[in-house]
Amino acid sequence: MPVTVVPRPASGAQATSSRTSANTTSLRYLLVLDFEATCWESGTRTNQEIIEFPTLLYNIQERKVEATFHKYVKPVQDPTLSEFCTQLTGITQETVDAADTFPVVWNSFIEFLDQHGVLREPSSFSFLCCGDWDIKTMLPVQLDYEASKGNNLQRLPSILTERWINVKNPFKKQYRLGQGKGMKGMLNHLKLRLEGRHHSGIDDCKNIARIVQKLQASGWEIIEFPTLLYDINKKEVKATFHRYVRPVRSPKLSQFCTSLTGIEQDTVDAAETFPSVWKGFQAFLKQQGVFNDPSSSAFLCCGDWDTKVMLPSQLAYESSSNKDSEQLEPLPVPLADRWINIKKVVRKSHNLRNAKGMMGMLRLLEITHEGRHHSGIDDCRNILKIVQKVQSDGWRPSSQDLVWSGRD
Repeated sequence: MPVTVVPRPASGAQATSSRTSANTTSLRYLLVLDFEATCWESGTRTNQEIIEFPTLLYNIQERKVEATFHKYVKPVQDPTLSEFCTQLTGITQETVDAADTFPVVWNSFIEFLDQHGVLREPSSFSFLCCGDWDIKTMLPVQLDYEASKGNNLQRLPSILTERWINVKNPFKKQYRLGQGKGMKGMLNHLKLRLEGRHHSGIDDCKNIARIVQKLQASGWEIIEFPTLLYDINKKEVKATFHRYVRPVRSPKLSQFCTSLTGIEQDTVDAAETFPSVWKGFQAFLKQQGVFNDPSSSAFLCCGDWDTKVMLPSQLAYESSSNKDSEQLEPLPVPLADRWINIKKVVRKSHNLRNAKGMMGMLRLLEITHEGRHHSGIDDCRNILKIVQKVQSDGWRPSSQDLVWSGRD
């Protein structure tokens, strides 16, 4: 099985923000929130109560969830859930009967926020929801009801409730859509599978976080595209693909980007845009026979970001911005759906508690780093040295090593 070694493509970042919400350039964390509340098929009753309270603490810089808060809540105004509510949310009567009432859950949430530094530095955090209803309507209604019953609960810092991010707004702006999309519509647009159950609060939070990851990457553009086609059995590189890419959304590279990657402005100015490079990459794969039997090849990367986030986001942008022109040919199944993360291979083979980055793996395996770190082609070659080392120690790539999109 040939392994196509792909490092993290060099790219430039843009913050995701909304005119009517918080600006992520001043934030460090997002509180991804999606309440579920009592509801009825008629939709005419107004005394809704929160019955599921999930929140994900999302690290913006690391692009990952660091902590989870998740509680069910016992309703008191209408203790018996409607059949419609249970069918919609999957929340059963037994679940809410066994849950704490809102004041108890709220105090636990405050403790969670305090534990993670939200109350000490609230300006570094923002709620992010799929819509405005959770923070603008439902939370104030619930807190006002509790206050009317004499439950004077601790209020959140005002900055957290006076502004928030409605993920629909930056999504609409980023992909130049005429109308906003709901959560399922955004997932479909990004060609992401819905994970879990829609209208399960915690599952919705996780899917919204996946949308956020894609949005973050969608402000970035690939500027170096290197790939080594490696024959596992012969333990040698069969062919090399290496192109620089001219960015179009942010044509000027930042000084930081050039310092990090070594890629100069003159280099990308002279390069082709992504559609041309992508066609060249497709031709390369076809010429090497990868398309003849795609199941016998797999991408191998140092992490999941390249194939799970960056490449799909770049392709989604190209699709949305070139609707009237020729659409780019997708990769054949299953190349686009699964890959090997060498970090996980090394972590497993060496019984490590935490995965290591490329430089850490090189040190662990006593391999000399060659070239420039964050040069895409040099990173490919160093990743390949790691592959060859673990191969010599007895590792042979198998289906158990594959990371599947939408499953991991």
